[in-house]
Order: sequence, then structure tokens, then C-alpha cells
Amino acid sequence: MAAVIVGGAVLMRGRTPAQPSAGTGDQAGISQSGNEPQIVNVAVGDLPPMGDPQAPVAIIEFGDFQCPFCKRFAVTTEQQIKDKYVKTGQAKIIWRDFAFLGEESIQASQAARCANEKGKFWEYHDKLFERQGGENVGVFADDKLASFAVEIGLNKGEFMSCLSSGKYKEVVRRDTVEGQQVGITGTPGFVINGRVIVGALPFQAFEEAIEEALKK
Repeated sequence: MAAVIVGGAVLMRGRTPAQPSAGTGDQAGISQSGNEPQIVNVAVGDLPPMGDPQAPVAIIEFGDFQCPFCKRFAVTTEQQIKDKYVKTGQAKIIWRDFAFLGEESIQASQAARCANEKGKFWEYHDKLFERQGGENVGVFADDKLASFAVEIGLNKGEFMSCLSSGKYKEVVRRDTVEGQQVGITGTPGFVINGRVIVGALPFQAFEEAIEEALKK
């Protein structure tokens, strides 16, 4: 994989997930002043948040289901954020696709959206990270994605009908392009009430950003 590891993030070098195009990410914008943190405006997307939809702090994650650092975040720091801020109604976590590691990333993202049709997005999200393996080696082949769906109680036929239709491929691409447009250069990348954080950083880094957002 053509990538470098910086602070736990997978940063792209010599490859782009998609070329930005007119008409996508029209709510995206970047502003910076001096040494202040990068601030962006980005849509929350169309997937259900983890936590109270009315929570004052929105933690938007741009992620790739094949990214090992996204998995690290999901099984460690995300759990700490959930316990301290999501369960108490102070924050919500929102997933946006940044599927740049190959075709299986795109298929996994589409599969998660098919699971979402049955109200199982987060269960499927967790299952994908639980079963994550090497990149584009068949771990997220269609038959495997279908087996994951069955494991969380979905109907295989209905799931495969959705997945094979490809109806979410363009949505996944748009998410990825919008992530690029707001300055996400690797996964996992986060926007916390407008503040950009990149990398599977320790809980303390997120705690600082969340606490700052809660004061505003």
C-alpha cells in the first residue's frame, strides 16, 4: 500500500480515492486563521448517529472499513468516548465513508448502508471491524459481507439484492470526495463541531476537543 504512517493515520501518497467534482460537498468549506485549529463546515450525512441526535457535540468520522487504524479507534478510543460523552447525551458519533483503500472498501461501505436499511448500521459497522483482515484479499468479498449480514440477523436474499444493485456506490464516492474537500487526508479523520482531527489518537486528544466544543 502506498502510504505513510503519521500519528496513527494512514495518509495517502500518490493516490486519491476520487477526483472532486462540481456539485458535491456544497456544504463544505475550510477556514484557518493564524495558529488556530483548522475549522470546517461539513454535512452530517445520511447515516444514523450513535447517541442522541440532539447531542450538542457532533463527532464526524471519515473512515475506511479496511483501515487498521479505524479499527483501533473503534475498539479503543471510541468506547471511551461512548462511555463518557455519548451515553450521557453530550456527544454523538457520525460515520462518513472515506473508502480509498480499494474495491473491498467500497463494497464494505455499501454493505453497511444496506444493513442500515434494516436499522442495523452500527451492528454491521462493528462486525466489519471485528472481521477486518488484509486489504483487498477477499475478506470483504460479497459472500463474506452477506455472511456478516446473516450473523446480525439480516435476511441474506434481501441484503444481497441491495448490495448487488450498487445503489449506494455513488453515495460512498460523494462522502469520500467531501472528506477530501474539507481537508481529510487519511483515515480515520474527524470533524468535531468543525475542528479537524486526523489519526487514531489517544482519548485525551478527543476529550480536549469535546470539552472545548461543550464550552461554546
